[in-house]
Amino acid sequence: MIALSQSDLRSLFPKGSPALLGDIAERAPLVLGPIGVLDKPERLAHFLAQASAETGGLSRVVESLRYSARRIVEVFGPGVHSARIGAAEARRLAGDEYALGERVYGLGNPKKASELGNVERGDGFAFRGRGYIQITGRYNYARFGEIIGEPLENDPDRASDLEPALEIAAAYWSARRHQRGLRRRRHCAGDKAGQRRAPGLAPSRAGICAAGAAHWRHCRQAD
Repeated sequence: MIALSQSDLRSLFPKGSPALLGDIAERAPLVLGPIGVLDKPERLAHFLAQASAETGGLSRVVESLRYSARRIVEVFGPGVHSARIGAAEARRLAGDEYALGERVYGLGNPKKASELGNVERGDGFAFRGRGYIQITGRYNYARFGEIIGEPLENDPDRASDLEPALEIAAAYWSARRHQRGLRRRRHCAGDKAGQRRAPGLAPSRAGICAAGAAHWRHCRQAD
């Protein structure tokens, strides 16, 4: 198992939060070890690269929606995102995290709200991205909360606490690895019908497969 120290992480992520770097270094053997992240350097590099991309270099575990008008159009504009926010609307939304969350993830964007399971006013902002590998939407908060044994749907801020944040990342990682293995085996066997019955996780993370969740639980219990 690869040893990971806070000084190692600090050299890789100089802008990282000391609290986040210390949390990963301290709890990685317990949380990431059982699912194989620490078995190979390339796995650890992949995990840290994904976590870094979603947390601003391990500097935060809550999605910031305090965007400039220009950035809003770049991320959520026509041809880029289903919200299709134009320049004029972006100027009105700039700097207003609640309004932007509602517009892109909530009832202001019915297509995305349906994908994420956001059904009430305020859900878009309340269930914005949180965690080392960030989950978004009421559905994912409920599903991951069930997997790790935390009431995330009722208390979404809990997903930004460091202990559940790392467990969420581990559960998501484990499920993705499990699904990739299933797809490879089905491809080799020519089981096209099986691939249709158990598709991979969507990039939007609209769900997590039950088989992957069971795999994560098995790894944790076997530790």
